[in-house]
Amino acid sequence: RRGFTAEGINAFCAAMGVSRSIVVWAPYERLEQCGRQALNLVSPRRMVVLDPLKLVITNMDSKERKMFKCRDFPETLKELGVSSDTEFEVPMTSVVYIEKKDFRAKANKKYFGLTPGKTVRLLHGVAVTCDKFDTDAKGNPSVVYCTADWAREKVVKKGFLHWVSEPEPGKKPFEVTVNLYEKLFTAERPGQDASGEKVNYLTQLNPKSLTVLRGCYANVDMKNAKHGGHYQFERLGFFYVDDSSTPKKPVFNRTMALSSSKDAKALQKGGKK
Repeated sequence: RRGFTAEGINAFCAAMGVSRSIVVWAPYERLEQCGRQALNLVSPRRMVVLDPLKLVITNMDSKERKMFKCRDFPETLKELGVSSDTEFEVPMTSVVYIEKKDFRAKANKKYFGLTPGKTVRLLHGVAVTCDKFDTDAKGNPSVVYCTADWAREKVVKKGFLHWVSEPEPGKKPFEVTVNLYEKLFTAERPGQDASGEKVNYLTQLNPKSLTVLRGCYANVDMKNAKHGGHYQFERLGFFYVDDSSTPKKPVFNRTMALSSSKDAKALQKGGKK
């Protein structure tokens, strides 16, 4: 149900030398590594915002809508036999949404997200510079106001953010539910403590192994996601269409996150995975 493929599991077994007669222990990260390699070849790229923060493009007419073409797969996969010719379109109006974690009122030089006075690029779209922001009653950023570089004069080397726009001016983005799965156990070897002593594995269950996020934003074409479909949500990880998913209420299960080093690279260099 999480979306591990047969190819990924078979690759894991082959790498670890698993057989019917020999018991082999392997770190969970190795399974994820094999899973990523398999899913990378069959998961079209899409942008989904899990924790939306409103961003207003001030130098774009409130009734205007632009369309940007995106590839299902990056060109870097051509050498592995994956076609990058298929495309899809994403709309952009004057109101888009980014992840809350991708904006900070104050940040140091190591932060590649959006801050006042800084320019970042919206993946597959345009570079934007933050001019100001509003806060809610608790002092948290609620709306970010940016100027877009429609002339494409600014070069952005670090800081590429995924986003979702209103599908049409004044219309709320399409909502989906996302199930974020983590490790089921807190111990590296369930049933053992750090010293190797046997313990009840039930005491090592991870209480945060599943987080359900409702009200995530996606482009409307995600309502066509079919059961058994795989996707890579850019900068977030690999996701699988849940059995309970419907066109009106899509549900996606995270198979695994992107590796931390790859995610950092995506933020800096534009999300080619």
